[in-house]
Amino acid sequence: MSKSSKLSASNAKKAQALDALYREIPAFECVDGCTACCGPVPFSEIEAERAGLKRIEGSTDLICPFVKDNGCSIYAHRPFMCRLFGTASQVPQLHCPKGGTCENPMSERRAGALLNRYLKLNRR
Repeated sequence: MSKSSKLSASNAKKAQALDALYREIPAFECVDGCTACCGPVPFSEIEAERAGLKRIEGSTDLICPFVKDNGCSIYAHRPFMCRLFGTASQVPQLHCPKGGTCENPMSERRAGALLNRYLKLNRR
């Protein structure tokens, strides 16, 4: 069994928890081709694996290599932090730079609670 497949098997439970967490984030669709909020992006180990990203041990913040001329090339598999943009109207750091928002934005408290669960889930 390769190291990669071992990693995948050992992260199956975390991956399910991460997917459940994603489902709690209000739906928000970026404008096609927009990359206005793309920049340094934290990827968890699971998110990096899903995106096919090779990570340097101990590194979590990466300049996103998935920004292309037509937008995010892994939009369906984008990491947690990318999913938060535009979904929490009370958190200035999470405002969509283009002014987009979702139908039912989260409060600052709710966004913070989800972020804390994400961080706890990804502790080593």
